[in-house]
Amino acid sequence: MKSYQICELLPIYEAKIGEISQPYDCEGGNTAVSIVGTTLAEFSAYVSAISATNAKLYAKNEIAGNHFATFLVTDAEGVEYAVHLMYYPIRGNARVVWGKKGFLPVQDDAVFASGNHRTSVLQYARNGVWNSQPATGAPGMANIITLADGSFILIDGGPRQREQHFTKAFVDGEWVDAAPSEEHDCDKLYRLLCERTPEGQKPVVAAWFITHGHSDHVDLAGDFLRKYKDKVEVRLAAYNLPDPLKHPIKNEPSDILHITLQHIVKGFEIAGATHWKIHTGQRMSFPGCEVEILHTHEDYFPKSYAWGNHTGSAFRFKFKGKTYMVLGDCESDICHQMFYKYGSYLKSDILQPTHHGANGGSTDLNTVIDPDICLWTVDAWRFHTDGRMLGFQRGYEYNWVLRNDEFKVRKHYHNGEDVEIFTDKKV
Repeated sequence: MKSYQICELLPIYEAKIGEISQPYDCEGGNTAVSIVGTTLAEFSAYVSAISATNAKLYAKNEIAGNHFATFLVTDAEGVEYAVHLMYYPIRGNARVVWGKKGFLPVQDDAVFASGNHRTSVLQYARNGVWNSQPATGAPGMANIITLADGSFILIDGGPRQREQHFTKAFVDGEWVDAAPSEEHDCDKLYRLLCERTPEGQKPVVAAWFITHGHSDHVDLAGDFLRKYKDKVEVRLAAYNLPDPLKHPIKNEPSDILHITLQHIVKGFEIAGATHWKIHTGQRMSFPGCEVEILHTHEDYFPKSYAWGNHTGSAFRFKFKGKTYMVLGDCESDICHQMFYKYGSYLKSDILQPTHHGANGGSTDLNTVIDPDICLWTVDAWRFHTDGRMLGFQRGYEYNWVLRNDEFKVRKHYHNGEDVEIFTDKKV
């Protein structure tokens, strides 16, 4: 029997044939290790050993036979730590993440049941998509979820406008913007929030989720947070992003990615948002909505990152009527991993196909999700003409199961247009 002292806070992990990874820096004072070749019985024994100490069980969850638990542990100096445990039977893999206690989500059926507003998911068009100039820009991603109490969840935001729309310069660690010549994407986002908020009240963003740190997903959000910090209340910033300077991205400039990451992180700080560092297996209740975290970069290490998309997160929103699967830009090996771990549990009414319908998908994953509605984070020209998004170009066949009506007639929307889908009812 092998014995592993994961950290001084925790008891020994014992495994007959397991192997443990080197500690992984998860940012924000958090550290993780991965143990492979370990059984559910060994993981369960470890959970029991933690329970036998002064640790307090904060939350637990089971997703399709995968096990998750969060404990609160206090050290000798009285500092409280959160310990997140994960076990994936099909991979024989236990993962442990620990760090000083920060914000922790609450799953509460009463909160989910509250509120009388209609819930919805809005994918809105932006100038930064460049849909008038085919295939010349990164299309990004932007969603507004309206909750049952009239507050909002936002997802990503999209790229920064360029050309005649907007110009930027990076000065003294900040992005300095020029005046837009028309309704700017930031202004449109603010208008959409105000139109859905009672007159005279400040829009409330209950949580702003970030899938990953690429500029076409976060630059608009960083700009918006600076421009409208006094006009919009942002309560939670929900993300888990590794610093590219600590964890270099093989095929991308890590220094530029670091600047992009700091732009959004600093934006949330300026807006006064509380950071929710999301971990796989966590659930959080909002009025009329519950989110479940299905993947973060903590599930990917100790592999190195070839692309920034390998650092992405995935999560699913459950409403009283529909479910919405968000894949961000997850790469193909992440999509395959999710399929093997969760299988048919992932069936959802609405899907945001990964990486704009470009590289990164999985036929198996798309098949088990089996959506009725697809929100394509790509401009109109590419949606209608690009063989990748249509699923017939070699290497992109995973989109064929979504776009071919012989499998199932689905509704499709691209992000060159505004579309709002109400989610409080199944149909």
